[in-house]
Amino acid sequence: MIRWLSEYWQEVVARFQVPAGGPVTGEAASDPVAPVEAGETCAFPLAQVRPAWLLAPLRVDQFSSEEREAAWRVIRRTMAYIDVGKVVVRGRDWQADPDSSSQQAVCTEVHVEPFWIDRYLVSNRQFAEFVRDGGYRQPEFWPQQVRDMVYEFIDQSGRPGPRFWEDGTFPAELADHPVVGVSWFEACAYAAWAGKRLPTDVEWLAASRGPASPGAPASGSRPTATAEAWQQLADASAYPWGDLFDPQRANLWETGIGTTVPVDWFPGGDSPAGVRQLVGNVWEWTATAFAQYDHGADFEWTPLWVSLRGGAYDTYFPMQASRWFQSADWPLARRRNVGFRCVWTLPDGGSLDSTIGSPT
Repeated sequence: MIRWLSEYWQEVVARFQVPAGGPVTGEAASDPVAPVEAGETCAFPLAQVRPAWLLAPLRVDQFSSEEREAAWRVIRRTMAYIDVGKVVVRGRDWQADPDSSSQQAVCTEVHVEPFWIDRYLVSNRQFAEFVRDGGYRQPEFWPQQVRDMVYEFIDQSGRPGPRFWEDGTFPAELADHPVVGVSWFEACAYAAWAGKRLPTDVEWLAASRGPASPGAPASGSRPTATAEAWQQLADASAYPWGDLFDPQRANLWETGIGTTVPVDWFPGGDSPAGVRQLVGNVWEWTATAFAQYDHGADFEWTPLWVSLRGGAYDTYFPMQASRWFQSADWPLARRRNVGFRCVWTLPDGGSLDSTIGSPT
């Protein structure tokens, strides 16, 4: 049995891992965990692990220009800049047919300020930095209403950490897999520690927008059309690469792996902005309440549920991992198939000009 599992995993690796030459789509890094290039050293460890925290305006006088420049290099390498203007969000119209089990979709156009988003899901290796730094013992990272409950967020051995860790750490072979078994509050605490936050539904949709023309590359020549028309086509794409699901681009049930994979796998599923695994591998916590963009509901979701996006390795129907599908869970849930990524808004409100560094 062990030999069979080993051979099966080698076959999976051969089919889906990042090619030896690095990613083939977008501008994602070849090693999602290392914020510096192979062979490069960084004299500023804090800039590697918590670059957004270092670049906060209140700390501008605490760090040298060299440290801030190092932090900016990490931001550019590990995050993608998103500036799309407006995004279409789909909700349910509960008054369209009250007796029907499926409600008609209603669309809302929402303006999105520019932001940076992690190219990769947060990995076990990255989350371990938060644990080692005492993140579970620092109340400033936790909402007031759950500070008395943080002691319940423990691993299999009773130590602070994700639900499926043991003895305060993760299995070595899962270092670059997405961290799972973390509640919404744990995800928020990590994001605060990192100087970031969770993405809203609208930001997640902005980052996952497909190519300008479904099924066509994101760049190159294209027929004459208005900017609004091309935006509508990009918003209409079901997946970051176009309209049709492709099991070679995302880790869903149909792909046949049956578990999580490293966060840098499936480069063919990158969004045009270079963000990976927005579809599949694990569901992603967001900062938006479930059904926020629904219309006509005469009831409330209680307790409050949080929106999940993107599908996971065990998502059976590909359409449930499309950009438009919204799932949800209660914020204390610690599932095996739910992880997260973070976003960061420039301190000056979104402009690429900054007094604490330049992203260019």
